[in-house]
Amino acid sequence: MPPLIRDFLCGTASALGIPGDDIARLRGLTEEVCRYVIEQSFDPGDNGQFQMSLWRRTDSIELVVEDRGLPLHFDQQAPLDRSQAALLPLRAYADEVRFHNLGKQGKRLEFSCRLDAETIEQIVARESASPVPDSVGEDNVTLRMMTAADVVRVSQCIYRSYGLSYYRESLYYPAKIVAMLQRGQLESCIAITDSGRIAGHLAIFYDRSDAKVCETGVAVVDPQFRGHRLFEKMKVMAGTRAIERGMYGIYSDAVTAHPYSQRSNLALGARETGVLLAYLPDRVLFKKIKEVESPARGTSFQFFLRVCPIPEAEVFLPVHHAALIEEIYARLDVPRRIIKADSNAFESVRGLRTQYDLEHKPETSLIYLRINSYGSDVLLVIHNILRDVLQRNDVACVHLLLPLREPLTELLCKGMESFGFFFSSILIEYDHGDFLRLQYLNNLIVNPADIKVASDFGQKLLDYVLDQREVITRNAI
Repeated sequence: MPPLIRDFLCGTASALGIPGDDIARLRGLTEEVCRYVIEQSFDPGDNGQFQMSLWRRTDSIELVVEDRGLPLHFDQQAPLDRSQAALLPLRAYADEVRFHNLGKQGKRLEFSCRLDAETIEQIVARESASPVPDSVGEDNVTLRMMTAADVVRVSQCIYRSYGLSYYRESLYYPAKIVAMLQRGQLESCIAITDSGRIAGHLAIFYDRSDAKVCETGVAVVDPQFRGHRLFEKMKVMAGTRAIERGMYGIYSDAVTAHPYSQRSNLALGARETGVLLAYLPDRVLFKKIKEVESPARGTSFQFFLRVCPIPEAEVFLPVHHAALIEEIYARLDVPRRIIKADSNAFESVRGLRTQYDLEHKPETSLIYLRINSYGSDVLLVIHNILRDVLQRNDVACVHLLLPLREPLTELLCKGMESFGFFFSSILIEYDHGDFLRLQYLNNLIVNPADIKVASDFGQKLLDYVLDQREVITRNAI
């Protein structure tokens, strides 16, 4: 059986375009995983079953195995038992191993392997072309959409602006940028000189093909081209592209280590919709911006630029946040009818199980928990997930997304905040509706003096979030 599984998965990997060296690694991992499950999940003579699946991500492959065999528990703080010790050889093949206890549904092990791709450092080292001189001169700059032929120079632009500190590690692998382009997950606006040097870059990310909003990010301007309003020009181009695709608007995050990106967003008509405390990892360095000195995790403002009229919708707002949320809607001219929840809403979910998505972003040490529909177990689900993820040392923040189309968001918000969550932002038309984002900081210190704010409303929003954190932290159970 294992050779059959191994050959099938490796053949699938080849069809997905995974390089030969990575397929060889997958072959060894598959053999070891099969051996592990057979030996550790079933007693000799048992007639058991297990399922394996292979997932191709942007910068990794994931092998997932599920079984309903012997219950196991993995505690990184406890001494190794037999099953955990047997797992150690698999770490020679996998960069990350995750365990999920599924209760009556058994258990799941996930093995993630980063793809072997050429980094921007390797590309620069092997290129025979002469280095670009320090003085670029009066080279003309043209704006256009990025193609696969541009990705190496885009990585070089990121390298010139951030060194190797940018938190999206995949952007240092040109092959991975091409993969995102091919899958429709990414488009990019670039500013390019007549000589072919990338002077600026702005990515547009799409979660789904039917999404009504998109997100811009990786706003990078070569230090030698700063001061020419390239960011604003690329953002206008992104807005035009969003209109062409029938989008309602564009999200973006603006750092608070300096005020420049906030000012640029405001100048284009974008407005603040929230504050993400300690959102950025502490490894990001801004080249040639003198005022950025703090090594702590960085705070971001969330902005939304409305590019097309947004249809009216009904929302249920938690009473204690309603005034601020209504002001955010008004500043963006987003028509919303505020509906009051009926206490009978609890009866409508009695006996139902909460449906949610849980995503870990290791590059930023963030956990995203999105509630899709409520069940009577929702508070228990959130409590258990929060308890489990905070036992890990690689989680700095947990973001909880609550659907404002659901009346229980109004009724249960304070109950969720009793766990230590507090207000972060509003997401408009995020997934066919609006969401309230709450944030939880895992024992992090935030120094308000490090946060640069570019507008009066931005300061009001920041003060509100900081006050909410103080109240919630003082009263958290």
